[in-house]
Amino acid sequence: MSERTHTLLQTPSNSFTVLHTPRQNTHLRMAAVRLALTVCLLMLAAFTLTEGLRGPGPVKCCYSFNDRKVSKERVVSYVRTSQQCSKPAVRFTTVHGRQLCAKPELSWVKGLVTYLDSKLLPGQGSPV
Repeated sequence: MSERTHTLLQTPSNSFTVLHTPRQNTHLRMAAVRLALTVCLLMLAAFTLTEGLRGPGPVKCCYSFNDRKVSKERVVSYVRTSQQCSKPAVRFTTVHGRQLCAKPELSWVKGLVTYLDSKLLPGQGSPV
């Protein structure tokens, strides 16, 4: 019997069953391995794409904080840092374009945020 011939066995129900040769079994195993690798690759691609859909990580976090009170005349805007940052903070922008971080629980920070919010024109969005 050559490697390319099939062996037919007659089953009790008078139907025939094809027996695969050793070479065909190897091809079936290789096909199964290829299928498993393809599935793994597709799962990795899906995971990578969904990570990208979550959005970028925190753009700017604060790691050092200004403890001294800043004059309201020196500050033009503020933004609260992302919740993804390890420490909550308020990032102020000065009239000279510099940024400084402050702890949001400090009373002078709360007052400055309230002041900046009151400067918003009607219909203008929050600076947050």
